[in-house]
Amino acid sequence: MKKEVGKKMILQLVGFFMAGISYFGYYPLGLSFFTAAYKEKVMRLLLFPVMFIGMSLFMEPIQLAKYGLCMIVAATVTSILELDKENKFARLGSASAGISAAAMTYVDYVLNRGEIYQVYMGLGEGVLVFTLSEVMAWGIRYILKEQKAEPVVEMSEVFDYRYKEREKMEGIAKAFKSLASTFTTLSESTAVSMNHVFSDGMAGGMLMSSPADFAVMQKMNTMWHNKLCENRLAIAGQLNEMAHILSGVAKDAYEIQEGSVSLEERISKELKSMHIRVQGIDIIERPDKGMEVYASICSKRNRCIMTKDVAAAVSKVCGKKMIASRDSKVVVYKDFSPVMLVEDVNFKVLYGVSRRVKTGERISGDNFAFIEGNDNKSVIALSDGMGSGLLACQESEMVIELIEQFMEAGFCKETAARMINSSMVTTSGSQLYSTIDISEIDLRSGICEFLKVGAATTFIKRGSWVETIQSTSLPAGMFEQADFDTTAKKLYDGDYIIMISDGTMDCIAGEGKENQLKNIILNTKVENPRDMAEYIMEEIVSKSDGYIPDDMTILVTGMWKK
Repeated sequence: MKKEVGKKMILQLVGFFMAGISYFGYYPLGLSFFTAAYKEKVMRLLLFPVMFIGMSLFMEPIQLAKYGLCMIVAATVTSILELDKENKFARLGSASAGISAAAMTYVDYVLNRGEIYQVYMGLGEGVLVFTLSEVMAWGIRYILKEQKAEPVVEMSEVFDYRYKEREKMEGIAKAFKSLASTFTTLSESTAVSMNHVFSDGMAGGMLMSSPADFAVMQKMNTMWHNKLCENRLAIAGQLNEMAHILSGVAKDAYEIQEGSVSLEERISKELKSMHIRVQGIDIIERPDKGMEVYASICSKRNRCIMTKDVAAAVSKVCGKKMIASRDSKVVVYKDFSPVMLVEDVNFKVLYGVSRRVKTGERISGDNFAFIEGNDNKSVIALSDGMGSGLLACQESEMVIELIEQFMEAGFCKETAARMINSSMVTTSGSQLYSTIDISEIDLRSGICEFLKVGAATTFIKRGSWVETIQSTSLPAGMFEQADFDTTAKKLYDGDYIIMISDGTMDCIAGEGKENQLKNIILNTKVENPRDMAEYIMEEIVSKSDGYIPDDMTILVTGMWKK
């Protein structure tokens, strides 16, 4: 239940950002997402205010009234259609959204005596709203359907379902890719068409009275075209990421392998010897996550049996160390309950942090998070908002919260970075810039993947040796295409990862700041990550006589063999 609510909250957040994506002054994505989410009953009471607030941040009052009315029409028609239990005319909800959007554009054309191209744009928007609503409804339905399984379902049935759904998922992914390609093509064709208009006007002598007038108009045309291209490319990026996510889900379903029947029987026999009733056992193996054992069990004679004892018994049979997942119950009692056991990881991590606020400020513009995922990975994220004070704090806080939401929802860090960058670019009326620094540790293999968007240098300490991970990219929100640096390093027992914000380096005076910081890290004798972070911070602050020119944050992560 909690997972389902979490997914619905993430969908609300996606809708909030989609509300601000526009092309040619139109906002079809927000209306399409609202219609699809309303049809799939995604927190309806919260959906309209969230979408309306999102639209109010980006739209003019007239546009806000138009799309607000279209949402009301779509919601009303959808609610009426639900009275039909057979649900024969479900698509009329999406059709009503597209028709109302086209009708509102036509009314605006008649009242304001606009250009005829507005009518064609309105028709195109109506068709696009209908198509996107149906496609998004498929995606939302699939995401939420996983939470509606019956209490007892054989894994073989789940596998059959996943295989049947693969083609559907891949079809939806192809649809998103086609839409992304359309928006990209529009950006290229607009430049050609506008150049023809101006060249024909100059040849006929009808548009411009002088070369100076032509230069002014050409400059205005270039600015207008660049803005359109940015919005279209941002939309294309969002659609491509959605296609990538759906393709990944379809691929994951085929990478799962069922365990052997003989192993299931041996586990069942071992549990029965512990006076445990077994209703069903299923074993799957994932290339990146190892073995997973799902069982529906209860104890005999009202006994209380610890789940860790069940995991120990299963470990003996499988020949691998198994532990209970975070979602499993701690105690097995008389009622049947599901238990999930996962293969234990090889490493454990501890974190430490030290922070300082810029001299004269009360709030730090840096924010960070430690994320423990269910996929045997540990994520450390750091964001430095541009400037200092409350505004910088709000910017970096938004970035960190989005990273947490995306990563916990199962998105990869590259997708999270691109989606965050796209959201910041398309935010109208403001310029949001923040760094993104992510270190993702695979606790099974010990491989750490680094992603940096305008972030400061990261240091890896191993005994008497220090390595640096640098970035040459610019902060998120500056360009429609996210520019980030990625690299991967193998970590070993006793290694430390030291992540810093830009202000930490600025506090060091003189030349060779990076080498000075490397020497400080190298000379650190403490092993506790928290003490190490504080030691490094004190050494840096002492070099500037206590003056702090910018917000400073140091995150230390230590990794040890289990």
